[in-house]
Amino acid sequence: MRPRKGTPVAKLQIKNINHSARYIADWLIANPGHYQKELAEEIGMSEKQISVILHSDAFIEYYALRCKTHEERLSDSLIDRIEDLASDTIDKLHAKVQDEGEDMSAGVLADTAKLALNALGLGGRQPVLQNNVFVGGVDPALLAKARGKMNQSNPPESTGKVIDHEPRSLTEAVPAAE
Repeated sequence: MRPRKGTPVAKLQIKNINHSARYIADWLIANPGHYQKELAEEIGMSEKQISVILHSDAFIEYYALRCKTHEERLSDSLIDRIEDLASDTIDKLHAKVQDEGEDMSAGVLADTAKLALNALGLGGRQPVLQNNVFVGGVDPALLAKARGKMNQSNPPESTGKVIDHEPRSLTEAVPAAE
């Protein structure tokens, strides 16, 4: 049964996924960023027909499932390829160490062992870099003078106002102690 002429496009729906809807879902996955007009021209449908399919609940559900399946397969494929690459690299590195191990310097062997252990997650913890800045021995009179200048330039009643100015160096802001 065909929809009555004048039925709003928003109310038109496909009920079942057919070969055209499957093709459209696969085309959308294979051609991200392309326009609906290109799809319509390629498969010989009107843009309105494509729009009805794209906005149908059945298609939206099917398309989401196809995208999820595609992502899982792509992810699995990439993981397999990366594991194969790592395995091949380790095999070649192992063969090189076996062939040239006695001719390699201790540093190269140590670096190779460290690289392999780190790749396996057995390389130990990396040192934590910590930078502490300690300012001590500030003269109380100098500190009071600096606070006074700060209060003069930003009186309490002007809090919240943004002042646009170039930053000053510490030596300009606070004069050296005498």
